[in-house]
Amino acid sequence: MRQSPFHRVLASFRSRSAATQAVRPGPFVRARSLCIVSGKGGTGKSVVTASLARFFSHAAKTLLVDADLGVGNAHILQGHSPAVSLADLFTGRAAASLVEPITASLDLLA
Repeated sequence: MRQSPFHRVLASFRSRSAATQAVRPGPFVRARSLCIVSGKGGTGKSVVTASLARFFSHAAKTLLVDADLGVGNAHILQGHSPAVSLADLFTGRAAASLVEPITASLDLLA
């Protein structure tokens, strides 16, 4: 059975992740991050970000941060209604308390 392009990329990501973790001894884990930005609205940033977050969550624990304080909609694309948002950080709440689980391996900071 042929693998789809999605499954080939996911398998490659998993094998690189496992190999990288095997080389690094101790409790240190190298953080990986990806930032999707554009100065223009309507370019598809939210859809790309939501899709990539789901994709990466199949291979590793993933945090999706929606830093759009005006019209953030990452929660809508994940089918979630958060009780708090990134704006609550400015009221003095700890950032860790604003993270909400979407799935077992995907968290959201809306």
